[in-house]
Amino acid sequence: MSSVLKYKKRFERNSHDSAITSVALNPRGSILAAGSLDGNISVWAVDTGSSLHRVNARSPILSLVWSTCSEGFVFGCENGLLVSILLEEVRPPLNRFRGIVHSWPQVCVKTVYFEAHSGPICCISPNSNDNLLISGAVNEVTVWKRSRHYTTREGRQPLLSSLEKLTPVSTEKWEFLKTIPQPPEQYSRTGQAVKVTSVNWLQSRTSSGGQKFMVTSYLWHGVM
Repeated sequence: MSSVLKYKKRFERNSHDSAITSVALNPRGSILAAGSLDGNISVWAVDTGSSLHRVNARSPILSLVWSTCSEGFVFGCENGLLVSILLEEVRPPLNRFRGIVHSWPQVCVKTVYFEAHSGPICCISPNSNDNLLISGAVNEVTVWKRSRHYTTREGRQPLLSSLEKLTPVSTEKWEFLKTIPQPPEQYSRTGQAVKVTSVNWLQSRTSSGGQKFMVTSYLWHGVM
């Protein structure tokens, strides 16, 4: 007889004014991030259900993934903005109260954001080393490379997060690497326009060195 899975509700939170489009767990499974069409990202502790952070991107959130090698996540917006959030725990100087030494950990929120596409970003995927990122928007698929020495772009308004006002912008940024060519029109049986539906990374088990491949699926053109 097959076993039946049973689920038990841990907590329930109503934190968004519109539909939730994406959720992602950090690699340790301890933190949950949720993106919504109301333009907000909410971050929760899985064990307690307590709210950790909230970021307002001023645009509906369509895609969200947790970084594979760091305590942070990346999300894509309807206005083509790509945003990388890094959460770093820092410990302030020790405080003495009634002879007892106290030191409460705090979280430093670092943000990198830039206009990656002219249309809504529907899907994103980091590679296993967390140094490459694929983003898909309408008919575009672009590969980005993580680099250092980031300088804030002038003219771009900051995200609405009270935590960000207290912390510096990250020294990282995503640099353009290449654009993936669109599939030939003859691959579509219906004559429809190219539309990206998902992007991902695969690692070959047969090739030497575990060669990695990018995989893209299209609504009318199959998988490339």
